[in-house]
Amino acid sequence: QPRQRTTGEKTILERYAIKDTTRLQYNVYLQAFTTFASARDLPLTTADQVDLALVEYYDYTFLLGSQSDTADKTIAAWMNAYPQFGEHGHLRLPREARARQGFHRLAPGCSRAPLAIMIVAALAMAVAAGRSPAAREMALAIILSFSAYLRPGELLRLRPSDVVPPTGPKGSPLDVTAIIISPIERVEPSKTNTYD
Repeated sequence: QPRQRTTGEKTILERYAIKDTTRLQYNVYLQAFTTFASARDLPLTTADQVDLALVEYYDYTFLLGSQSDTADKTIAAWMNAYPQFGEHGHLRLPREARARQGFHRLAPGCSRAPLAIMIVAALAMAVAAGRSPAAREMALAIILSFSAYLRPGELLRLRPSDVVPPTGPKGSPLDVTAIIISPIERVEPSKTNTYD
């Protein structure tokens, strides 16, 4: 028998809409935004007030040198806490959307520079110098992770059955080995909650 909830209290399924790690990250962004608004006496009672506070916060973080993902994560955190502002909600933040668009134009997100293959190879060789079977396996894991763009968890979940041998004739585009990273049969979704 489900218990009676108070208005605004999230249900079990609503709480599981995002992962715990995402929830913790959202809490950090939401706290930073609400602290900013409080310090500048910006109320967050109406949609217009929230809209104004968000654009002021975006300007502030932009001038401090933040990348546009700050805005993306802040609004995602706000919409998670207050779904009425979300995609299916009835409240809109038009200035926020426009400011976020400007943020993306002036401070686009940037990815980390990749490691050079020579550095990865040197690291694998240094690990393999341990001469134990475990050291050799670790060296192979380093090379495989780099060449297949695997996250640590994806590497650790790999099984022999996840390796798919080539299906095409020699020298053809299908003459490659594939790796199934998130097989649907094991119900282990990827970081983006998808399956191979």
